This record gives sequence, structure tokens and C-alpha cells, in this order.
Amino acid sequence: MAPIERDRWLVPLVFGVVLPLASCSGEAGVGPRVTTRDSAGIGIVANSGVAAVSVSWSVSPEPIFRIGWGEGDPQFQNVQSGGIGTDRTVVVGDMGSGLVYILDAGGSVVTTVGGPGEGPGEIARLETVLALGGDSILVADGGNRRVALFEGERHLSDRRFENIYAEATYGPIARLADGSFLLTPSAFALRMEETEHWKSYPVLTTEDFLAVDTVSVVPLLQVLESGDWNPLRHLGGVVRAGGGIAYARSDRAEATWMDLEGRVTRIARWDETPRVATEQDWNRFEEAYRERLGEDISERQEENLRNRREGFGGTLPLFRFVHGDPSGNVWLGEYRLADPTASVYRIISSSGEWLGSITFPRDILILDITDTHVLGVETNELDVQAVALYELVKPE
Repeated sequence: MAPIERDRWLVPLVFGVVLPLASCSGEAGVGPRVTTRDSAGIGIVANSGVAAVSVSWSVSPEPIFRIGWGEGDPQFQNVQSGGIGTDRTVVVGDMGSGLVYILDAGGSVVTTVGGPGEGPGEIARLETVLALGGDSILVADGGNRRVALFEGERHLSDRRFENIYAEATYGPIARLADGSFLLTPSAFALRMEETEHWKSYPVLTTEDFLAVDTVSVVPLLQVLESGDWNPLRHLGGVVRAGGGIAYARSDRAEATWMDLEGRVTRIARWDETPRVATEQDWNRFEEAYRERLGEDISERQEENLRNRREGFGGTLPLFRFVHGDPSGNVWLGEYRLADPTASVYRIISSSGEWLGSITFPRDILILDITDTHVLGVETNELDVQAVALYELVKPE
């Protein structure tokens, strides 16, 4: 889905983290009421009330580098995955071209690997890229159902994973301390069914991509009735967060932390109810749909729009994206109808309490977060993508 022109005059001029809530009594400067209780060894944190308290995190007003909009820059087609290495080397996977770009700390291209195809080192559908340190990278290839290991420009090996789980394409999101990999299904390859429910998928670990162990089973996909074209889809997300994993789904105000054995360690909840879609929401969606397609809309696309209009309804997702950081915090990207990027990401601390919300200078799709940097994809008014690395500042 191509990004659309947005209400840019609504973007704040000061970029930082501000708690987005205000106290129940309406008093500014009063923090949110937080209640914590223990249930069979699980900390349950309830965040209620409103706060207008600022915290000190911020992102740099300009990125450390931005590549994709300048003369001679790579022409990215559909970047959906990427990572920051320990030496601040950046790895970016372009699903559109099947190429993986390795960038140095200043944003210059060191080399590319991959490219479309079925042969050794080629990629039919790029799902996930994982920086392993140095110039070693792992690439999940959903089209060929395998993972490819590269060291710089050299393709070292392929490992098949067709027997991991038949109903989804899996990709590694982290390498664990014991050398095994944490695997989750790709959002691009979750299998639909014809009944309306939440479909669950296992979260896995593997050492060799042949044998796997199940960490947990979580609902990741809201499956709608057969023939339902409703564009308001809810999704769940599983991410690496600190020393464990975290899970959230977009229809409820709740985040769950688990250890790597799948045991729930903490649940955070907050006061927020999904909003029911209105006619105004449909008008916004149709406007964005038509703007994205331009003036020459085919009859088939018009029929597609009519089907979507007939199926439109329900609740809006509370958020679109779920991310974790090395400190165990969970980042939730705001949901905007028909817009696959966000400028505001709300953050829940590893203790389960609201930390605040961080606003980026431009709309961005976050690819990776470290303790000091955020990597993401930005799109300009011509729908051209650029990869940008921002500094994440946390004053002591």
C-alpha cells in the first residue's frame, strides 16, 4: 500500500517524548495512576488516569543519515525489514527488488546481496533480514522457503524451512544467547480461513532451521468471513523485548511480556476502548484509495472499492505496529486509516507502566530500535522511499 499525502500541519514542531494522557481529575502534571498486583507470579499492571508529564527522551530533529532521496542513491521499491548491527552497520531488505543493502555507519552502501531468483544466493520473496554482527546477515526468503546466510558479498549457505509450519512463512527476528534463532510468522504470509475468528500461530526457536521448538502460541491474525472486504483488519505482533519477547494485538489495550520459555511474566493494561468506525472514516479511506490510484481507475478497481464499502465497519485498531527494544520496552505505532506509516509511537516501559509517546519529524515505518538509535523508512510526496537512522537520546 503506497503512502498518501498527510495533514503535515498537525505535526508538532518540537520532537520529543510526551506522555499522551491527562489525569482523571483534569489536573496537569499529575502522573497516571498505576496499580500493580501479582497473580501466580505474573505482574499485572493497570494504567489508569491521565498524565501531562513530560519525560526526557527525544529523537534527533534530523537523521544521522537519510539515503534514497539523493542523486545517485539506491531506488528502494518496498523496504519492510532492516536492522542495526553492533558496530552501527545497517542492513536493509528491499522486498520489491529482492536486494539486501549493507550500509556503513554514515549511510553509504558497502555492498548488496541477493536479487530475484531461485538459485543459490537469490531471493524470491524477501521477508526478514537479521544483522548477525560484522558483515554477516541472515535473510528469510519466503518465496523459496529458506534462509540464506551471507558474509559480505559471499553467499555461504541456504537452509530450508518448509517443514517448520505449513500455514505461514517464518523468519528470524533475533539470535539468542545460546546461538539459536527466534522465529515468528511474516505478516505478508499468514494464511486466511473462511470463518471469523482470531487465528493463532506458534512462536518458535531453532538452531538449524530444520528442527524447531515452540515457545508460545499467540493469536496473530483476525480472520474475517469469506468474501468480506472490510479494510479494518486487526493484527497481533510478537517482538523481541529485552531478554524475552512481548506480544500485543490491535483490538485490545493490553501488552504481554514472556520469557524465552513462553512463561508470561507481566501483563500491562491501560484505559482505551477501540473506536467504532464512522461514515467519515469511510470517506477518508475512499479519498486515500482514489488518491493512491490516481485518475485512471479501472472498472475492476471501482468494483473493489464498492466491495470494500459494503464490508466496511467495526472498530478501528488501537495501533498499527508493535516493536520492542533492548531494554524490554514496547513501542506501539499509531493507527491511521489507509496510511502504512506513523509519526507517533507510544511506549510502555518494561515494568508495564506508560513511559510516553515519541513523535518523529516525519512519518516513518520503524525497522529496528536499539538503546541509542532508531532505523526506519520514510516516504516523500512522490512516494519515493528513503532509509533514515535517527539518534535516540535518553539524558541521565
